[in-house]
Amino acid sequence: MQTCKFTLEHYEHILKTALSSGYAFVGFDGVKPERYCILRHDVDYVPEWSLRLGEIESRLGIKSTFFFQVSSKTYNLGDFYNRSVVEELYEMGHSIGVHVDLSLLDEIDCEDFIGDEKLVFESFTNIKPCEIVSIHNPTKEFFGKKIEGLRHTYEAEFFKEIKYLSDSQNWYEGCVCKIFSEKKYDKIQLLLHPYIWQEHSKDFLNNLAKVVIYRNQELENHFLKYHPTCKANEAEFKKAVRLVKE
Repeated sequence: MQTCKFTLEHYEHILKTALSSGYAFVGFDGVKPERYCILRHDVDYVPEWSLRLGEIESRLGIKSTFFFQVSSKTYNLGDFYNRSVVEELYEMGHSIGVHVDLSLLDEIDCEDFIGDEKLVFESFTNIKPCEIVSIHNPTKEFFGKKIEGLRHTYEAEFFKEIKYLSDSQNWYEGCVCKIFSEKKYDKIQLLLHPYIWQEHSKDFLNNLAKVVIYRNQELENHFLKYHPTCKANEAEFKKAVRLVKE
């Protein structure tokens, strides 16, 4: 009996349930069968955790689309390791796109901004991103609407004409495994965020807290490896970190 938690094990169960229920996993473009799921990942934090989902999908013969941020406050796409994550997913056969934060602009010229983001993305990764983009924290002005110079994942054909489901604030209609098993909707766009899905899961908020802990530990390790004062005074530095946390 599967427990509906945000674990990697349950994620694999969800995908197997979809396949056994006759869902085909397709991209945003191309021919759509009678029953299908457009599987999309917005990579908001911890790009390396995307590989865990990509590997499960690849093992099951599923292709999805991973959208990465160029202008992110929480990770640097120009970092060698993050670039290698994108390359690995691409080599698995997944589509790669740009996840854009349009709130960064006071006056949005979508065509110019998206074009610049794509150029930077390609210069970092040597991968040409797909035409369609995913919008970070979209406002209602994007829902179900076409915007000149911007093909996006919230257009009507992906958002209103088919069922849109997301894990971003926990499930709205119960776990998607039940939706797939009951064949509740024939046409689905499923948005998942890799940072939410963990090896072990207590609950939704606990999984989000693990992201914060992971990044804190990563930064601490970085200081110990590269900062000469921290390297020379490791015990004192770790004690200082513990005291600040308290």
